[in-house]
Amino acid sequence: MVNKAAVIGSVLIALVAAVSLFAPWIASGDPYAIDVVNRLKAPSAAYPFGTDNFGRDLLTRVVYGTRMSAEVGFAVALGSSAIGLVIGLYAGYFKWLDQILMRVMDGLFAFPAVLLAIAMMAALGPSVGNLILCLIIVFVPSIARIVRSSVLTAKETTYIEAMHTLGASHNRIIWKHILPGSLSTLIVQGSFIFAEAIIVEAALSFLGAGIPAPTPSLGNLLSDGKLYIYNSSWMTLFPGLALVLVVLAMNLFGDGLRDLLDPHARRSLTKRLVQPLKQRPVPFQAGSAAADEPLLQIRELKTQLHTERGRVPAVDGVSFEVGKGEVVGIVGESGCGKSATAQSVLRLFDEKRLAGYEGEIRYNGIDLLKLTPKQMRSVRGNEISMIFQDPLSSLNPVHTIGEQIVETLRLHRPIGKKEAWTKAVELLRLTGIPAPERRAREYPHQLSGGMRQRVMIAIALACEPQLLIADEPTTALDVTIQAQILELILDLNRRMGMSVMLITHDLGVVAEACSRVVVMYLGQVVESGNVRTLFEKPLHPYTIGLMQSVPRLDGDRSQELAAVPGSVPALDQLPQGCRFAPRCFYADDKCRSAMPELAALQGSDTLVRCWHAGKLSGMEA
Repeated sequence: MVNKAAVIGSVLIALVAAVSLFAPWIASGDPYAIDVVNRLKAPSAAYPFGTDNFGRDLLTRVVYGTRMSAEVGFAVALGSSAIGLVIGLYAGYFKWLDQILMRVMDGLFAFPAVLLAIAMMAALGPSVGNLILCLIIVFVPSIARIVRSSVLTAKETTYIEAMHTLGASHNRIIWKHILPGSLSTLIVQGSFIFAEAIIVEAALSFLGAGIPAPTPSLGNLLSDGKLYIYNSSWMTLFPGLALVLVVLAMNLFGDGLRDLLDPHARRSLTKRLVQPLKQRPVPFQAGSAAADEPLLQIRELKTQLHTERGRVPAVDGVSFEVGKGEVVGIVGESGCGKSATAQSVLRLFDEKRLAGYEGEIRYNGIDLLKLTPKQMRSVRGNEISMIFQDPLSSLNPVHTIGEQIVETLRLHRPIGKKEAWTKAVELLRLTGIPAPERRAREYPHQLSGGMRQRVMIAIALACEPQLLIADEPTTALDVTIQAQILELILDLNRRMGMSVMLITHDLGVVAEACSRVVVMYLGQVVESGNVRTLFEKPLHPYTIGLMQSVPRLDGDRSQELAAVPGSVPALDQLPQGCRFAPRCFYADDKCRSAMPELAALQGSDTLVRCWHAGKLSGMEA
């Protein structure tokens, strides 16, 4: 449906623009020419708007005054939007900058706009340049606050986290992925600032603190006419109508833009406004690991998160391996540290303010915890890729599917745009998406849930990583699509020799897809081993409880389904001794006072963290 207000506003804006651009041809007279003989002439054929107190043609003065006011409004809107955009983007993204920049903005915002402008103009002196500078300073805080607000929301979304996993730099994330979501708001706010700047300019000029006379501006014309308002009302009528027309036009235009600009439904303007950054991270050089050495070795990994309640252990002494071409399952309830472990492998937590790492994460013989941030960006999305639970929130809504795959390729490969696009289409075809050429030009909201997850897999595979971390990739999908996505991951594992770390709640998926399984509880590995052995004879009470809670087709339907009692406690309320003791049927005083080590039972390859594992080893699940 056509927005009539926006159409009217656009027509009026076009009229104002035409007057500003073609002022010398519309009004051929000199706006400064004095003719005392014809002073204060009423509107007539010779003088359509009449003349002022110096005999100057008022039509000419209004045309040039509109031009001057529009130039000031445009310069202020452009300058304040550009500066406010940069301040808002970086203040919202970097917390330490936020504390500095936004306190300055709050200080400026505390003063009424007109009073602040008058004070600065009194200090600088009246001139067009000084007026523009003062108004830019006045309006920058409002732009910065609006942009900052959108950045604070955007940077917490999953698709921004996904860009971190692909190795994108902070600047690239800010300008390529966060900026597009702020552009529509910025453009609308800029149109309103255009109108506000014209009003403030008129007020300052009317008071004698703006554009100096006899330069024609709408404020100066109103100031000239205030003494003759009763006897020569045309001196204020026509400049006043021009001011109302310009401000009304911009407000209608801004309202129309607000309804029109929707980053979820149309192509992003960023492609025309922002060029991709060319800086590339320092390349990561993988070591030459022995042929029989695991691809990924995690040794005593600890991830401490800094919270309002102090430091809490999201990952506490985790150790396991992922062999080359192997599929390893990570299982456990929500809050047990599965995703935190995966994010720790890629060092996604903010190491300056949010988290601290200890232990070793050896990938191809290189300890990832010793790499620089630039080297880690070269690992993410290139050597190790990750896919998330919800594909819709993991994909950027303002870029097409093809653009997002192309960006991943160009982040890590010296490849041209055309070649990257061809590769993107091939990746979509590889992941089983029909009509990949057409789908590459579509946006995430135009695809089904299953297709979006296939796109996430295509992005993850773009640089042919050796390790894929799949964080519950089928959770948000229906059962039929879950099976297809799981089969796709396993097929790619077989065809590409890619290792997979599969995080899931579904023990059936683990039994079908994985060769080894790691069971986690409250940030620790409580049991790990061969899938077949562990499923046939689980040794830890928590694993036994998980196995018994799985419905069986051949089970007794009259019996109530077993469940693990209680719930996972918060990380700042960890129990003493064995962490599963408060929920365990077999717990005794030793369990409640001393933490058992993760160790193998005699004659078994399974590692288990339990004081009673030997006693439980003869029990059936």
